[in-house]
Amino acid sequence: MPLFSAFLSIYIVIVISNLGLILVIRTDTRLSTPMYSFLRNLAFVDFCYNSVIKPKMLSNFLYQRNVVSFHACAAQLGCFLNFMVSECLLLVSMAHDRYMAICDPLVYMVRMSPGLCTQLVAIPYGYSSWMALFHTTLTFHLCYCCSNIINHFYCDDMPLLRFTCSDTHSKELCLLICAGITFLSSVLIVFVS
Repeated sequence: MPLFSAFLSIYIVIVISNLGLILVIRTDTRLSTPMYSFLRNLAFVDFCYNSVIKPKMLSNFLYQRNVVSFHACAAQLGCFLNFMVSECLLLVSMAHDRYMAICDPLVYMVRMSPGLCTQLVAIPYGYSSWMALFHTTLTFHLCYCCSNIINHFYCDDMPLLRFTCSDTHSKELCLLICAGITFLSSVLIVFVS
């Protein structure tokens, strides 16, 4: 029960702080700037990111029953990957936004138009959704024949690959290439801007 109480407290703080931040930014018209738009989206992604894993983890602690169905595992993995990549790419968009605000403050509001801000938010969401769907589909189209017990508190890609009878080389290579492209493009965008 102490683990349940600790993680429940952490989860409640995360939910209240992120939803509170979203509400304040949404209701206060003085915060209708690109920076706060990005911050609102980052708070939303952080809320979703934590809500994918924590509720199931809390139920496992409470009921001492660590069971998740195959389809629920696929959904959890897909959502986890989606929000993880979204968070990374939104931070890149925020870095570009701050660079523009610091280096060109006089033309900042002209260059960071609502259309560009929408694109800088939509691209991370779109790319991360595609990436999550791609990797989840690749992972769950493999043939699983070994034990179905994973010693983790959520469904993750790499532990699942240990239980497959299929050749995982191409899946691991795809994962490495996509993660590398995402990482290198993020770093490159931050350094170029």
